[in-house]
Amino acid sequence: MAKLIMTGGTDVGEMAVFSVDALPAGRPDATAIDALTGQGLLLRLPTGADGAYLLHVYLDEPVPDDVMRYCSAGDARHGRLSLPHGRLGFGGLESVFADFEPNEAIRSDGTLPAGEYQATAYKAAFPDALVTHAMRAAISPEAKKHLAVPVQIAVIALALMAVTIVLKAWLAATVVVLAAVGGLWLFYKHPTTQQLRDQARSIELRYPSIVVTLRSTV
Repeated sequence: MAKLIMTGGTDVGEMAVFSVDALPAGRPDATAIDALTGQGLLLRLPTGADGAYLLHVYLDEPVPDDVMRYCSAGDARHGRLSLPHGRLGFGGLESVFADFEPNEAIRSDGTLPAGEYQATAYKAAFPDALVTHAMRAAISPEAKKHLAVPVQIAVIALALMAVTIVLKAWLAATVVVLAAVGGLWLFYKHPTTQQLRDQARSIELRYPSIVVTLRSTV
């Protein structure tokens, strides 16, 4: 299955998928956006809210049932999308210009086969409990012990702080604070912590907020 995963975000309540090669150098006005849309070089995706969005693009393939069941078909958006050189962009409407530097927070660019496509875009909403369950199911007993370390550091530090305050041992209190900060720093730099962070991110990427199907027309 041909699938592309892209991240982006908006501060103007609207995302878009578009041909990167067709973008103007500077930020376009409303007239330019309308022109790109009319030429089939951009598909507008109003979100109604600012924030981060995750896109799954399915190329000449149906959306899997376990994803489609959480898509809103009633307000799906349809249009044509021309990718003369196969470069697809996904980002907030404020990022639709050539001089914008792609980044994970606002806009990402990807590559698909060059061609003419019929596009259908859906909003997707997965229950929080579904994502949370997937996260918990992926954590091993050893990982759970590792994740408990910050709580243990905090409990021990608070207990020692209480003792030093009662004894008015201010130097010792400072040592406790520094030791706690150092312990937390080591925890977040630990390879296991990084591995768990990457694992959590890979799970999050399974649950898009926007789904687009592209079907070749030529």
